[in-house]
Amino acid sequence: MIGGKGDMQVLNETGMAAFEESIRKALEERRKVIGMTEQALGSLAFPHVADSRRKVQSIRKGQGSGENRKPQQLRMTDVMNLLAALGLPWEKVIKQAFADAETAQKEEQEKISKMVDDISSKIAACPGYYEKAKVVLPRALEEVKATMK
Repeated sequence: MIGGKGDMQVLNETGMAAFEESIRKALEERRKVIGMTEQALGSLAFPHVADSRRKVQSIRKGQGSGENRKPQQLRMTDVMNLLAALGLPWEKVIKQAFADAETAQKEEQEKISKMVDDISSKIAACPGYYEKAKVVLPRALEEVKATMK
C-alpha cells in the first residue's frame, strides 16, 4: 500500500476489511498478553465515555447478535487511543495493517485472475462448439421431424 517514496494506494473493500482486522488483531493480542480487561482498557482509552467497556466491546466484537453482529468501523482517533492505552507503537501497527491489506488485495486479484483465465479458456472452446452445433442441430431437427411423420 505504501510505495517506495511514501506514495499510498487506495484500498479496495477487501483491503479496508483486512486493514481493520489487522488492527483489531494487534489490539486483541496485546490486550491478552498484558492481561487487561475490556473495562480497564476502556477506562484508559476512553475516560470521557460513560460506558467505556461497551465502547471497547463494540470496536472489538461489534453490536447486535448472531449474524447481525459486526464490529463497528474503526475511527482513527479510537485506534490511536486504544494503541496508546495498550502501549503499542501506532506506526508499527498501521504499517503492518497496510501490509496485511496489500496481501489481501493481491490474493483477491490472483483469485479473480484465475477465474478470468478459466472463463477465457471456456470461451475459447465455445467457437468450436458453435460450429459443431450449426452442423449437428439442423440434422437432429430433421431426424426428429422425420420420426414425427
